[in-house]
Amino acid sequence: MFEGYILFQKSEAPEWEEVQLSEERNSYVFYGLQCGMRYQFYLVAFNVAGRGQPSDVISARTEGTVPIAPVRESLLTINSTFIIIHLISWKSGGCAINFFAVQYKPLNQPEWILLSSNVLPEQRTVTVTDLTPASHYMLLMTAHNDAGTTEAEYQFSTLTLWGGTLHFLITFHSLYI
Repeated sequence: MFEGYILFQKSEAPEWEEVQLSEERNSYVFYGLQCGMRYQFYLVAFNVAGRGQPSDVISARTEGTVPIAPVRESLLTINSTFIIIHLISWKSGGCAINFFAVQYKPLNQPEWILLSSNVLPEQRTVTVTDLTPASHYMLLMTAHNDAGTTEAEYQFSTLTLWGGTLHFLITFHSLYI
């Protein structure tokens, strides 16, 4: 006599979770699945004699992707000695952004300066202060959501003390022999 099913489910964890279903059930809804995550499922029927053969494993992904980085112009408001980072310019990818990490450095310096490794999106903006006027910098942002992380680098130049922008001068030298 047929008694029911055992439904197995796992994400990236090595262990399978199981749910026992009665023979009357012809569907089951999994709650609490993470956004943008791949899951695997299979089913085994059972009766008093034991378990039958497992079904094929089915893979599915919940909707959503990693965060989508904005263009620099929508992300940054640049001044002479500070920048304002507009966190709301990041797109979630369908999965809510959990937090950001923000680092910056002068363009020619090897080491990043950590502003924060846990900036919450509810802050809406973050300010990087004490920058040198008329200087070139790099900004490194990492956005985290349930689907994964996105890292984006931005180059920017602070304004001059009079509010002017820096222009990159490219000069060519000719060598005559």
